[in-house]
Amino acid sequence: MLEALNAASPMPGLFPDLYNRRIGAAMEREARENDRAQQEASHVATATARTNIVERAYREAFRLEEREIAEKEQLETIERKLSDPK
Repeated sequence: MLEALNAASPMPGLFPDLYNRRIGAAMEREARENDRAQQEASHVATATARTNIVERAYREAFRLEEREIAEKEQLETIERKLSDPK
């Protein structure tokens, strides 16, 4: 990177230590930010997995409740038919 800067401008050649420190610091920041991004991606993946599990459980509970309501209605209909005198 420093060689590219030297080719574009003579200033890095005048203060090589300063430019080297800045480049090193920028590379360290990049590595830290990449680590943080990977950690955040891991957290997002975990949260997404948990959300999917909760969503599946909700849908299953909803279907079970609907089935129970339908069965109850069927039993009530049968009871009414049996109790009606003809």
